[in-house]
Amino acid sequence: MLDLTGLISLYDIALAPSLVAKRAGLERSDHRVLGISSEDISRMMRRLTEVISRPDPVGSGIDWKTLIHVIVNRYADRLELMQHLLDFTSSDSRELLQRAKLAQAQLRVMLTPYLLHSIVVPDPGSSGVETSQWAYPIFRQCATTHTPEMMSSMTSSEHLLLKAIQETTREICRVTTKMWAEGVVRGLDTLFKVELDRDPEIARLMDDWREDTQKLMSWLDWSVWFKCRPACGPEVGS
Repeated sequence: MLDLTGLISLYDIALAPSLVAKRAGLERSDHRVLGISSEDISRMMRRLTEVISRPDPVGSGIDWKTLIHVIVNRYADRLELMQHLLDFTSSDSRELLQRAKLAQAQLRVMLTPYLLHSIVVPDPGSSGVETSQWAYPIFRQCATTHTPEMMSSMTSSEHLLLKAIQETTREICRVTTKMWAEGVVRGLDTLFKVELDRDPEIARLMDDWREDTQKLMSWLDWSVWFKCRPACGPEVGS
């Protein structure tokens, strides 16, 4: 069983800052250790020595593997479905509106556990009210649910994992909450009585959503999305 309490990562910029520039602009599959500085090698070796010579057991007892899988399993398929729903163009405004409503429904599914009854959607025509203001409590609930107050006995590796999980969930929640709130104020969500927006606005919204989803999925770069499209048959070897 992999002991994540002693994780050493070359993506840790505190340990290997020289590799940041080396992997800039490259696909994850092209990332290499080639080019790491001698100072970073020494720092990594000192850290490795500390990990393998530490007393046993150590750490908080948090099941990091399960926590990470929970987040990936919660969002991977849903984001992929969003990508599919938004990969759509049509000159028929009714078809476009129907697809936008389907995408809005999917966004609400992702955020349903975090929706608060106290949320009040502002009038789209009201001045001085930004989407981020009224939707912020939903974003905050979404971004912190999986990482409540953690134990103080975490190792440095666990702190690195916690930071990665927090930043990942924060970005997922930021993008999905933003997209959902934009759909709400344009009248696409059946939970709120908001006048439906004009057709040109819906088309632009779909374009924005498509770009937001693609950027988020590219940033996450989860291995679960590396697969044949269309899928290979059951008798096709890997």
